[in-house]
Order: sequence, then structure tokens, then C-alpha cells
Amino acid sequence: MDEKSREIWRHPLKSMKEAEPLRVARCYFFGVAGEVQSTSLQGFCDASVIAYAAVEYLKIENADKTYLKFVTSKTRVAPLVEQTISRLKLLSALILAD
Repeated sequence: MDEKSREIWRHPLKSMKEAEPLRVARCYFFGVAGEVQSTSLQGFCDASVIAYAAVEYLKIENADKTYLKFVTSKTRVAPLVEQTISRLKLLSALILAD
């Protein structure tokens, strides 16, 4: 890459480093009626010989109803070297904890 091209790329990269972090607000309590009594994170993970995965939900409880709101998930393809289901379930627990 020539010096002119490098200079063209340095300016946007420098301005990105100096910029404020981007924050995206998530509204987990939209549609929840009444006063919230408790909240907790609920995580689930599982595995098969093909892949393993983990998912997390936010559990919101009030006097009348319980709501589950999706927070995040991760999936991975199982390694090419054959693994036992027990080992793959441990890998799914690892990505859940991550």
C-alpha cells in the first residue's frame, strides 16, 4: 500500500479511536404490566453430535404474570474430531458462562 492510501485510512481510524463508545439501549421491560417484583437471568445450554448452543433469558415476575425476554444466544458447530456428548455439553456450558 502506498503512503497516500495509508494516510486516507489513518484519518477515519484515528477518529474512531477518539469517538465515544456506542451504546444501544434495550428495553426489556416494554409490555410488562404492573410493578416488577423480581428479575433473574435464566440460562440454558445443550449439545448434539452436530452442534452445541446456549441461550439466556431475563425472567421478570410481577403479581399476575411471569415474562421471559430474550437476552442473547451463542451456537457453535461441533469439532471435526469426534467428541462425546458429555464433552460437548461441557463446551455448551462454557459458552453459557462466557
